[in-house]
Amino acid sequence: MTAAYNLPNDEEAIKIAGAKLTLIKNVQYGKFESVLTPISNLVLVEEQQKHVDFGAFFTHVLLHEVAHSNGPHHIVDDSNTTVRSRMEELHSTLEEAKADITGLFAASLLVKNNTITGITLEQFYVTYLASAFRSIRFGLNEAHGRGQAIQLNYLVDNGGFEYEDGSGKVKVNFENIETAVSNLTRDILIIQGNGSKEDAANFVEKYGNNREKTIKLLDLLADVPIDIQPIWREVSESAQPGSKCIIF
Repeated sequence: MTAAYNLPNDEEAIKIAGAKLTLIKNVQYGKFESVLTPISNLVLVEEQQKHVDFGAFFTHVLLHEVAHSNGPHHIVDDSNTTVRSRMEELHSTLEEAKADITGLFAASLLVKNNTITGITLEQFYVTYLASAFRSIRFGLNEAHGRGQAIQLNYLVDNGGFEYEDGSGKVKVNFENIETAVSNLTRDILIIQGNGSKEDAANFVEKYGNNREKTIKLLDLLADVPIDIQPIWREVSESAQPGSKCIIF
């Protein structure tokens, strides 16, 4: 179920008429309540579960969509060649990973300069980590799913996330996460800007998989829905003809 979109994807159309960013807040809230919150209770260490926050989830989705608009859409040394044409079948996966991690990078900057208030960095990072397990469940054959696997593995390898000994649950390392996010943002943007499909393929091959510790946590989520499905029904006899509402 789509929670937000930034369309069109065609670079030439965007040049002419721009793009439209739409956030569907009630759908996002349904995902948060019915999917993300149960996931967080099962995969996060107990002491960090308190940081899971709808405001952080919603705002990161917004920043994710803005990151799509920010590009890069064309390679650095040839403004007539699009990143999409160079990356080919790898583009969607890398672009979704770029939007996610760049959005998280932006969240840190915006919190620090007080543009975003009322949401802490801890809430952004922990909510993002819980949501990683939500997106990965879409599957490695889907751009959001594999893109999120790339981010999770990279951030684990760089010390931003850790699996707890014994329980196997995940947590944010608050000392390392900012640098790890910055480095991943840099690496993906460089790959896109250079337009090297070979570099992209090596990057996706290295990080775009589900490792053993991740699989063990995913197995705990069998009873948690992968996504929500809206149910449409008549509101009441007194409502305007054709009025509908969404029940989650």
